[in-house]
Amino acid sequence: MKSKARITAIGTYVPPKKLLNEDLEKMVDTNDEWIVQRTGIKERRIVGNEEYASKALNLGIEEGKVQYGDTLLLYGFGGGLTHLGLILKWNIR
Repeated sequence: MKSKARITAIGTYVPPKKLLNEDLEKMVDTNDEWIVQRTGIKERRIVGNEEYASKALNLGIEEGKVQYGDTLLLYGFGGGLTHLGLILKWNIR
């Protein structure tokens, strides 16, 4: 059976607020070199109280990339190894 599934749009959202290793140096006894050597991380993005996980979805709706009746795959990544996936049928006009 031939699949009818296709990717029609991809959207992303990265929170603008950054937490740099330099900022962490002021809070705890560490330094950029130590963090990067062990984790490879230079910066983190912080979600504010007025932001939400579906920001990319709302942008897609505003730009006309998400249409009534579309089936969507939403996937989000958090700090460390946390992540969440969701498939839904978009039935809101």
